[in-house]
Amino acid sequence: MSNSYRAEGIAGAAQDEFKALIALSTVKVRALYLQLGGAHIEHCLERLSLSMREGHDSYRRYLAQETADYAARYDDPSLEPPRRERPALNAREALNLARETTELMELKRKLALQAARMASAGVEPAKEFIEAAKDSLVREAEVAAQAMNKPASIPPAPRPQPKARAEKAQIATPAAAAA
Repeated sequence: MSNSYRAEGIAGAAQDEFKALIALSTVKVRALYLQLGGAHIEHCLERLSLSMREGHDSYRRYLAQETADYAARYDDPSLEPPRRERPALNAREALNLARETTELMELKRKLALQAARMASAGVEPAKEFIEAAKDSLVREAEVAAQAMNKPASIPPAPRPQPKARAEKAQIATPAAAAA
């Protein structure tokens, strides 16, 4: 009897990798992952994501400044183009960061799979890695909670009102009724 809720698209090695990533939420597998070198991978991923965030913010500031300068020069053509700072990351650097992040995520998946296999084989992690794994899981839960509470950076689009409702709303006002 097979599980009807099982994702049919996940099979073989892909299913093993999926299980390994899920297994990282257990203390034993996370401790083995850290013991195998996962702490360095996590540190590198955090550093890369911070660089990408800072670069993205600086690029948005650069575009806003460029737009404001263009509008000012449009109103007054006698203004000279200002000297401005370039974005922290250019397009090539952003692509390189994305490639490095992808490679590190692939390495993380492989290491997680190895840690899950070791845990199922009965290998016990060192005590200091167990404590580090507990701390790591708590930090991840806090980050996830903060991400859920963070307001969306893009406001939702306004909903268009049907024309019939808009016309009824205009007629219902006292000023419209008097006219």
